Amino acid sequence: MKMDQHSFTPLAKRGLYWSEPKVLFVADLHLGKEATFCREGIAVPRGASERTLKVIAQMLQQTAASQLMILGDLFHAKSSLAADMRDLFESFLLRMTGVHVTLVKGNHDRAVGELPTQWPMTIVESPYLFGGIELSHFPDQATPECELRIAGHVHPAVRLRGGGQAEGKLACFHYDAKQRCLTLPAVGEFTGTKQIRPVGQDRVWVVSEDEVIEIDRRHVV
Repeated sequence: MKMDQHSFTPLAKRGLYWSEPKVLFVADLHLGKEATFCREGIAVPRGASERTLKVIAQMLQQTAASQLMILGDLFHAKSSLAADMRDLFESFLLRMTGVHVTLVKGNHDRAVGELPTQWPMTIVESPYLFGGIELSHFPDQATPECELRIAGHVHPAVRLRGGGQAEGKLACFHYDAKQRCLTLPAVGEFTGTKQIRPVGQDRVWVVSEDEVIEIDRRHVV
């Protein structure tokens, strides 16, 4: 995908790769969400957080990225930071040798509070300027001095028209042309989606099994 003067590669595993600085962007991991639900007495499948980190590791290997930018909502809640979840994420960080990890704070990160200081990870406030691009957890208007904003938070998805009827929702990358903002789908396995409706010159790339496809917004319900 071409955005202003930069080219990005959207990945079917819901990450975005920028080859110039060799950086992988992901948003909305919501690690530990299943544990938080179980503590509230809601039965959900286990292992979603471990699988989410495995997917990110696969994208890092696939792209040979030297930087990982997490655009907010690393953990789901303060109660998600149980000992096993802390150990799981710390192990992930230690395995990612040669990869600089940065977390751009989101709303859930603020609720979680302070993370272990020994973790090899940089934590920055949102929005964060990086290579002329504004990185934020929240989709919004890009500032005049920035060519583009890249964000998360929404977990965007669209419904497509097919055979005269609306088909199921598909996670998507959504570029809001008016705001010059590209919103990434949630990479976390145990996350919901929010249906969006592109307008004007907006662009949409849907995640369909093992590929990412740009679609005409007229095919969106």
